[in-house]
Amino acid sequence: MDEISNNLNRLKNLLPILLDTHPILTCEKVEYKTDTGVCTGFNLFNTDKVAVQNVFIPKNMKFADHQHSLIDEYLIVYIGKLDIYFNDVFVTTLIAGNRIHIPQNNKHFIIAQEDTSVIKVTISSNGEYLK
Repeated sequence: MDEISNNLNRLKNLLPILLDTHPILTCEKVEYKTDTGVCTGFNLFNTDKVAVQNVFIPKNMKFADHQHSLIDEYLIVYIGKLDIYFNDVFVTTLIAGNRIHIPQNNKHFIIAQEDTSVIKVTISSNGEYLK
């Protein structure tokens, strides 16, 4: 085996140890169903105040208008293109490397213009984040 393969195997063997010693780290699958399809991903980190997810959003998928009364949401695009709307008004198109903060109580929806992968961070304003 070459050095890279050895390092990957070593890291793979450490993952159960990390999950045992850091119970807030998780690999739980998440799924969001909309009228235009399903997107999937997994939780990377989840506590009462903060959650971090890696989410794949298929091309042309639209999340319906919604808002979060107690949660600030941050989206970081690392692959693809995502249109963001606030209160039914186009705000911006995010491409790889772009990010946006969606404040609590801000009505919003998104549309994936391409297959898109995002890191989604949600922060509870009162520590009551719903897991």
